Amino acid sequence: MQASYKGIMCIYMKTIGEYPKKLFRVFDKLEYAQQFLDGYLRFGTVLGYTKIDDEGRRDETEGTGHIVYEGSDTKIEFCSNIFYALCCHLTLNAALKSGHGKYIVEIFNPLHLAEDITRILRSSSAKHFGGIEGVEIQYDKGEVVEDELSSYDKSRLTYCQKPPDYAQEEEFRFVFCRKEFAGNYLF
Repeated sequence: MQASYKGIMCIYMKTIGEYPKKLFRVFDKLEYAQQFLDGYLRFGTVLGYTKIDDEGRRDETEGTGHIVYEGSDTKIEFCSNIFYALCCHLTLNAALKSGHGKYIVEIFNPLHLAEDITRILRSSSAKHFGGIEGVEIQYDKGEVVEDELSSYDKSRLTYCQKPPDYAQEEEFRFVFCRKEFAGNYLF
């Protein structure tokens, strides 16, 4: 949503997406879990997951989408590294099996968290596009789809689609887009 006031263009930030009733975030250190509970959240660039040292968490297909529709093979890639994500699990079972750590924080109202993050982004001096988008990951990268996707839905695949091999993660992401790259992690 945009408005113009005396020649100044304003972009209103709002929370979009569908949010579950609760989520689970896994940490390998107790101090990181406590920082999260204290409101210190770490977002990583989506493309950063293509190169991380932990092979169990690395996904070299991040930042790309891939579908097959009516025999047409379509691949989509990011044009830059400005999408940041906070990754969680939809179920406690997926969090426990993730192998990402033994400290698990339960998020009781993910929508409220997204609204709080959007308020913080709105008050930031950095430029962001939109607010937080809640995204349940699709595990159909490279698969045949039955319905044709709009250009918008195709572009979203770059941050909301993973190969079927990752389905056990049951991942949900809080995603936002910055105007410019600000490092591999933002706090």
